[in-house]
Amino acid sequence: MSGLMSAFYRISEWIMRFAYLNILWIFFTLTGLIVLGIFPATVAIFAVNRKWVMGETDIPVFETFWSTYKTEFLKSNLLGLTLIAIGCILYMDYRIIMDSASEIGKIFFIPLLVFIFLYSLLLLYVFPLFTNYDIKIFQVIKTSLIMMVLYPLSTIMMVISCVIVYYVMNLVPGLILFFGLSSLSFLLTWCAHYAFAKNQKKEALPE
Repeated sequence: MSGLMSAFYRISEWIMRFAYLNILWIFFTLTGLIVLGIFPATVAIFAVNRKWVMGETDIPVFETFWSTYKTEFLKSNLLGLTLIAIGCILYMDYRIIMDSASEIGKIFFIPLLVFIFLYSLLLLYVFPLFTNYDIKIFQVIKTSLIMMVLYPLSTIMMVISCVIVYYVMNLVPGLILFFGLSSLSFLLTWCAHYAFAKNQKKEALPE
């Protein structure tokens, strides 16, 4: 029974952690009037999950979240605006091609779908990379693309994680409020950490 109670306590503890972290994300997103708050809050939630994935489970969650939110406020919003701009350009190109009746427009349809697909996969790595490395915005995007290609297993794991979380949240919508982004960001961080660890081992190998 002691073993069962210990396991139940650990599970309950993690449930509370994810719920608390998700509520912090919602609160600080609203504090930044959504537009200015969503990206710093998202970076902060990934920063906390990075600590957890690396085994630092006893960190002060609020202090870690708030410190990251403040420190990365401007840089994370710049990253967010860059990603939104790229997404808007891809969307406008898609609309132009879809509305075009010419054969030339149709020629670019498949390449554009490939770019949209790569952009979607790139987004999976952006925030884990942002919180793991102190690099510039352009390097975050560039490195995300490189990691996505070099470590397909990690990328596939990320996609599967998104599908699982989407299915669970769609099945029980009430869970979104407490576990929506916190659970997804944890899984993405865990998958990305696998790729980062392999990348560091490669860099450590002698030439």
